[in-house]
Amino acid sequence: MDPASVRQLPAAVANELAADYDQDSLMERILGLVMHAIDAQRGAIFLVKENGELDDTPVSVRVQGHVSRGGIRISQ
Repeated sequence: MDPASVRQLPAAVANELAADYDQDSLMERILGLVMHAIDAQRGAIFLVKENGELDDTPVSVRVQGHVSRGGIRISQ
C-alpha cells in the first residue's frame, strides 16, 4: 500500500465526482482509484437502499483489472 496514494484518495474521488455523475462509470473509476491506492487485486462497491438495507447486488466489481457489473462469483 502506497501511503501517498491513500492520502491523495479523497481529492481524487472528489475530482471524479465533479467530472461526471454517470453512476456506473463513476463507481468503476472510484473503485479503480481505491484499488490502486491500497494495491488490491479484487474489489466491489455495494450500495445501501433507502430503507437502510444493503443492496446485495454490487454496482461495480473489479478483479485484476477486469470490470463487471451484476453478480459476483466467489471462489471457495
